[in-house]
Amino acid sequence: MIDRYTGTLMGKLWSEEIKFRFWLLVEIAVLKARQKLGEIKGEIHDNFDIEIVIDPAEINRIEKEITKHDVVAFLTHVNPQFPEHLRSWLHRGMTSYDVVDTALMLTMKQSLEFILDKLDQLMIVLKEKAFEHKYTAMIGPTLAARITWPVASVCNSFKDFPEDAWSNLRMPSHVPMATFAKDTNAVEFALNVLAQKNPAIYMQRQKAIERLDA
Repeated sequence: MIDRYTGTLMGKLWSEEIKFRFWLLVEIAVLKARQKLGEIKGEIHDNFDIEIVIDPAEINRIEKEITKHDVVAFLTHVNPQFPEHLRSWLHRGMTSYDVVDTALMLTMKQSLEFILDKLDQLMIVLKEKAFEHKYTAMIGPTLAARITWPVASVCNSFKDFPEDAWSNLRMPSHVPMATFAKDTNAVEFALNVLAQKNPAIYMQRQKAIERLDA
């Protein structure tokens, strides 16, 4: 992941330490399942995983210098830390993908839960901002197919006016269009349009007209 775009919690979740920790959880889950089936004798107590020390740097060293295989390096690192009656059962009958893919799904699940929680928080903020700026006039990017309000455009120069006018004709037929040579005219047009929907703008415009007529 790119550090400058990654938050602290998400970065931690996708770190090598957590990756190996999830690998460990998958291996222990399989051992507990085999114990439940009666294949493994002896106790596997809860929270057993927290007793296992994970050292990503050491696992990477073992892979680079000895095993040339990431999962084998991981198993080499953690196996001696397991109770003796479980060591021969660790990873038995499993493939690397059984561990890696399952652990990846755990990482993705927690990542999505984190994102969904942040989205819930974002929706609350957006709702507050939407009501706060309910009558605030704003100009933003638009998608032509979704436009319902009149559109005003200002050409760069008189020379470009015909081309800009022709470009506006390509807008959907239901969208009212106006092309202006002067930006002040466009602003006046936009204010008149907004005044039809926004009481605050309408009152300000009326007051301005009254001052000019006085």
